[in-house]
Amino acid sequence: MGIVMVVGRFVQNYALLDYEEGVRELALFSLAGGIFHPFGAVLIFVPQMTNVIARDASSLRACLRFVVLGGLGVTFPVSLIAWTPLGPMVVPHIYDIGAEPVERIVLYLRFLTPLHLVAAINYFCVGLLVQAHRTGTVTAVRVANLSTLTCLLAVGLRFSWSPVTTICVSWIAAETVSLAAGASLAWRYQRYPANRTDGQPSATVANILSYFWPMSVTTCMFALTRPIIFAFVTLAYTEATVAESIIVALSLVFSFSFVFGSMINQFRHVMVTFGGDDPGGALRFMTRATIGVTGLLLLACATPFSMWFFVELQRAPHDVAAMAWQGMWAVALWPAIMAWRNYYHGLAMVHRRTLSMAVGGILRNTTVIISCAALCAMREFNHVTASFMIVFGFASEAATVTVLVRRWRESGDLPDSDVRLPVDGDNVSDPIGD
Repeated sequence: MGIVMVVGRFVQNYALLDYEEGVRELALFSLAGGIFHPFGAVLIFVPQMTNVIARDASSLRACLRFVVLGGLGVTFPVSLIAWTPLGPMVVPHIYDIGAEPVERIVLYLRFLTPLHLVAAINYFCVGLLVQAHRTGTVTAVRVANLSTLTCLLAVGLRFSWSPVTTICVSWIAAETVSLAAGASLAWRYQRYPANRTDGQPSATVANILSYFWPMSVTTCMFALTRPIIFAFVTLAYTEATVAESIIVALSLVFSFSFVFGSMINQFRHVMVTFGGDDPGGALRFMTRATIGVTGLLLLACATPFSMWFFVELQRAPHDVAAMAWQGMWAVALWPAIMAWRNYYHGLAMVHRRTLSMAVGGILRNTTVIISCAALCAMREFNHVTASFMIVFGFASEAATVTVLVRRWRESGDLPDSDVRLPVDGDNVSDPIGD
């Protein structure tokens, strides 16, 4: 599922780089995404939230109401930027670019305005299907999404649609297909009792919010990391063509490395679904999978595959592809650090102590901002050090979450939850202590 989601970005990159001014167009799309994605990132943990909380019919309805309200809530600020004079005023304060690029960025945002609400309900359906252990079905839905996206991108290129029309129409149509398929399958596979069977009260929108907002901060911080790095690129390199080439190279690095990172990100589902019953088994699985995924990424860096991928499959110019290949080495250990972070995220979610996740996310971006500013001051900020910043930021987040989770675990302050991890006295080894 994770891989299929990332492949969609590869197809979008390919389509944009196929245009006459492809490098510039992909740079503008990446900058637009830097504004668009942080709002949508607020909703990324909806599948895990749904998996944990939607355990009876009343809680299911409360989750759906919360998701719809959340989708509308994040759509509102995007609408203000896209459809009011606020956009042309705000964007130049985020990126140091000229008036014409600002107009194109706002145009991308205008087309994509409805996407967050559609994506929010899609996430809700994914959570229901994962809870029902229908992960293969989720993958099938994502494949349908990718197929629709690819076909419409091809149509746009064939009939010479504008880049904005090609990207945005295909993306919205693909998410709509996912919504129709995911909702129908979730309705088919999920059946809930009228009331909880474990004596716990049903969820309400209010207590869902108290559980969810720290996770929203976490994902919003993640989505802000790349725009922060892009903003420093526009500050460090005043020549537009150089800045655009570096932004495209970084976009290729982040997209390619996230093929491997997306597999690791599914560990959140593993912990939420299985960690309560067998945290030791979940940890052993995650460790073995991380070793394999990290090995694959290192192999891709050390062989001609990554350069072939950037040049042949993404249509990147050779100079941009060379920068991307150099940046790949800087993110080679990203999957391992993500796995470390996601294990402790899983513990926080199943015990409903998600505030530690928000603190870690805030510290990550604080670390990135300070580090990028220092590199710029030393004139050492380039495509390689910029790539390393995302790894460095994740490492600071993982360390923070580890300290906070260990603190409340060792204190024995474990609140009630749907799934209970073993504590001292249980006849099960403690994976954190081990």
